[in-house]
Amino acid sequence: MKGKSIVIMKADKGASCVIMDKIVNKLKVTELLSTGGSFVKIPEKDEKGKSNTIENVVKKMENSLNYKLNELKKNKKLSQDDYDFIKCTGSRCSVLFCNPKVHKKDMPLRPIISTTNSYNYKLAKYLTTLVENARSKPKSH
Repeated sequence: MKGKSIVIMKADKGASCVIMDKIVNKLKVTELLSTGGSFVKIPEKDEKGKSNTIENVVKKMENSLNYKLNELKKNKKLSQDDYDFIKCTGSRCSVLFCNPKVHKKDMPLRPIISTTNSYNYKLAKYLTTLVENARSKPKSH
């Protein structure tokens, strides 16, 4: 394929694939990011004038979470084992991908954010376990 001008994606519903012009896809993603209200553009420089590269932003998020976790550990609100499980190092940036909604007019995109190995991934797993353990179990017959 000359120029690779198409993208092939899984549809939001059903077991189908969608072939979309790459430029149309990029325009739809750009519109989603700029008008959705759920996403915020990160400034090019931080408050100290340092470049906001993806690596720098992820490292700041890691440091912020680890600082809060350390405070909880110091105040005996979090055990050493839980701290060791949740503490983040070597995180990666979350990844956005979109699936076209084939059942809707103009095929809008459904945003999906993969947070696997992101700075708060282990925290989410930890909290999920806490909530699941706290929920009342249905009585079996």
